Amino acid sequence: MVFVKSNKNGCTYTLDANNGMVLMYHPLYSNGDIETNRGAYEYVEWDCLDDDVLIEADRCYNLLKEELV
Repeated sequence: MVFVKSNKNGCTYTLDANNGMVLMYHPLYSNGDIETNRGAYEYVEWDCLDDDVLIEADRCYNLLKEELV
C-alpha cells in the first residue's frame, strides 16, 4: 500500500484496493502523522474540489499511478 502525503492539501492520498484507479484521502493528524488503515479513507469527489486543491490532488494521483507501473 502506497501513500502520498500532501502538506499543501493537508491530507494523505492512496488508491483504492479494488482496482487501484480511484483516489482516496484522509486528513493529516494534528501532529503530522498519516493514517495507514485504508478503511479510514474516503473517495475524492473531484467535482467538489477548488482549483488549487484539484491541481495538487491530480499531482498526487499521478504519483500514485506511477507506482503501479
